[in-house]
Amino acid sequence: MPSGTATAQHSKLAPGVPRLIFQRPSGITHPALLETDIVLPDDPFTPRALVEAVQAL
Repeated sequence: MPSGTATAQHSKLAPGVPRLIFQRPSGITHPALLETDIVLPDDPFTPRALVEAVQAL
């Protein structure tokens, strides 16, 4: 194993760090890459809420 490289014991995967960070030329971060037109409920305690919201459209 080369010095300075750490790998996971069982999977033999090595961590990596990205060398490039992409940013818009203007520097703004909004709007996001994807903005939804319709916000739908996602309540884990009321599973039918999403179905009812879609049926109401």
